[in-house]
Amino acid sequence: MMKKLLIFGLLLLAATAITAQTARPRIHNYTTRDGLASNVVNTAMQDRQGYIWLGTNHGLTRFDGHSFVNFYVEENGNRQIEGIGNIVEDTVRNVLLMNGKDYKLLCFDLTTMQFISSEGMEFPEDAPIQKDDQPILARAQALGIDRGNHIHRRHDLHYTRLDDGRELFATIDNGIFIYDPKTKQLQHFCSHDENPVIESDYVNDILKDRTGSVWLATTFAGIYQLILNEGQLNKHQLPTSNIRSLSILNTDEIAVSDMEGCLFSYHLQTHQSKLLYNLPHRIYTNNVDAKGRLWMGTRGGGVLIDGKSTDIPARQIYDIVFDAQGTAWIATLDAGLLEIRPGNNSTNETAFSVNSYLDNQRIHELDIDESGRLWIATENGIFRKKGQQIDTIYHNGKVVCICHSADGSVWAGSNGHGLIKITNNNQMTFILTDNGLANNCVESLVSDDNGHIIAGTDQGISIVNITDGTVKNIYSTNGLMADTYNENAILRWSDGRIFLGSLKGMVELNAIDSRANGSKQDDPSPHITSLDINNIPKYDHLSSEIYLSHDQNNLCFNYSSMAYSNLSSVIYSYWLDGIDSNWRPSTKESRAIYTNLTPGHYRFYVRYRLAGSDWSQEAACDIYIAQPWYWTWWARLLYLAMIALFIWYELHQYQQRLSLRRQLDQRLGALYAVEAQQHESKGQANLPNNQISNKSNNQTTNLLNDQKGQKDKATLDKLDRLILENLLQTDLDVNFIAQEMCMSYSTLHRRIKSLTGMTVNEYVRKHRLAKAMQLLRDGYNATEVSIQCGFNSPSYFTRCFKAEYNMLPSEVGA
Repeated sequence: MMKKLLIFGLLLLAATAITAQTARPRIHNYTTRDGLASNVVNTAMQDRQGYIWLGTNHGLTRFDGHSFVNFYVEENGNRQIEGIGNIVEDTVRNVLLMNGKDYKLLCFDLTTMQFISSEGMEFPEDAPIQKDDQPILARAQALGIDRGNHIHRRHDLHYTRLDDGRELFATIDNGIFIYDPKTKQLQHFCSHDENPVIESDYVNDILKDRTGSVWLATTFAGIYQLILNEGQLNKHQLPTSNIRSLSILNTDEIAVSDMEGCLFSYHLQTHQSKLLYNLPHRIYTNNVDAKGRLWMGTRGGGVLIDGKSTDIPARQIYDIVFDAQGTAWIATLDAGLLEIRPGNNSTNETAFSVNSYLDNQRIHELDIDESGRLWIATENGIFRKKGQQIDTIYHNGKVVCICHSADGSVWAGSNGHGLIKITNNNQMTFILTDNGLANNCVESLVSDDNGHIIAGTDQGISIVNITDGTVKNIYSTNGLMADTYNENAILRWSDGRIFLGSLKGMVELNAIDSRANGSKQDDPSPHITSLDINNIPKYDHLSSEIYLSHDQNNLCFNYSSMAYSNLSSVIYSYWLDGIDSNWRPSTKESRAIYTNLTPGHYRFYVRYRLAGSDWSQEAACDIYIAQPWYWTWWARLLYLAMIALFIWYELHQYQQRLSLRRQLDQRLGALYAVEAQQHESKGQANLPNNQISNKSNNQTTNLLNDQKGQKDKATLDKLDRLILENLLQTDLDVNFIAQEMCMSYSTLHRRIKSLTGMTVNEYVRKHRLAKAMQLLRDGYNATEVSIQCGFNSPSYFTRCFKAEYNMLPSEVGA
């Protein structure tokens, strides 16, 4: 009986140890909600550029890690429902060959990104067309893999070998199997599991991409991405899940407290746990002093030592640390910073002398650096205490965790402002999600021996290289809550192992690569996957020059690194030559938008960086936006010709107007000279009236000899006589003139404008001014002249005269 119990105990211990090291695959499920053409995916393949192509029941789908693009077979402009299967890349003709409905051959051109005729084409001889693989079937049978169906349909088993030596089998009736030759362990995942990894047991195809991710093409559930080569986290089984604090209890055990007030001891060799305390308050921190006593800080119950209450004057305890002299420093939310020194009473080990600092601060964590300085993380920033002096280092937000590294710098985790690095001269650098951090809310920090800072965040673990600031992120395979790490629940063990507590338990971080980088890509540059032009996507000829019209000036560049297993850690940077002067700030966004671009030549550059690695090579795309037709070179020449013609026309018109004005000035001058002679002849008996009249008519005829015809001359003569007879009228009305001339107002205006270049009113005013000039030369003063010429006032007359002759009336004859 005792032997059976011993065997049972050993089996239970072995099961516990295996459970601690067994990891579920990390998955990401993509369905029609994410853009797939259909949730029935028949096959999957990766082309030489890195794109993943999926054959679905409704057509062909391309995936770049960020978005899906669906391509359909069309006949006579109508979309056909084609079930795509068995896709093969023909690199010589740059096409994809695939089976369609009724096994007919379909061809997709990768240059034009559309289906073309498959006439004369066939699968290459070396194409990996599905066929029965007896060694794989035999291997599955040897491992005891149940394919789930008893008919054993053709191609009901798919196989791939992972980089770490594990083997993956996928069935079309019974989910997937993962076999580890090292541990001889076979894992089975199907839809009937209590917490299923995949929700469809019908796996039609399996693909391992170049980054190590495994893709499962399923019926009903779209595709699954399984990340199986991570191996960074080991989950330790404990009687509790929501881990709040960790500390070294002794050389073999960890003290673990949870949010229920329980504190356990966990043995790292046997993986056995034991309940030590069950308190009525949550245990937020625990630590062991130099005497081996276990200090516990609670939320509401103050500080307990080995389970006994103390008279330390604080109830909300968040952290307890001990300096080299054995002094305890306690971070509280209700009493600031407490300094606890043992009392003089040797019989009472819970009697202390207490000093308090920063009474108004809510303190979350403490850290003592190599120089003995105490660093204090509070809800109002960071303080540093050296001796009795306390300095404010940072005061712009809530800081909940803090630690120092081997290079002398101090690292702090904030709520919302990411990770803060503080150098010896108090210079601060921020590492945010834009720089690769898993989340900007950092809850726990610790420094390892290899030059890394390990940060537990609200969304995964970030490993930061303290030399160059590069970041690698690690995520749990046990769901979102397992990626939410609790405040200050982190511990570095003496051998360098790192333990973290989350909402779902405690995990161990395996050895960290000193480079802290992700997997490398075969193609060192990203791909520009599409270009949205005025919201219309373009997928073809993106690596060559693209010519657009002037109104195609709203562009959205989409790009991808094709690093499928590390997309959460990929950072992009881009710039558009012609708009940007340098690289834009790093971002996780996989698109760049530019609007209202002016015509010209632009070159778009994009690069990416995996966490912890250098920038990749650049991908580039040339964009030429044409000038509008009205601003082309020939249009500009036309504009110049039109401008020259307009200038010539205006000069010609100006010369004609100037000549006409000189003629009118001569005409009116002669006219009023004749009128003055007629006025004087009234007193000369020896000069007949008909001679004077003939003289004036001769002068008028000579002045008007360039008029077009006798009719125009008669019209102008009649108008002149009418104006002369009524010149003294100050309100000589145009309607009156039109009536006397037997014309309509518009006809009179048009005729006079064509003959003189002036309106009727302007011509009447010119008559008045010509008469005024004649009177001024005869010696009349300006006031008399203004009255005799029909002006309303002398001042108005002076303005008109100045505008016409560029002199004042008083200057005439001077």
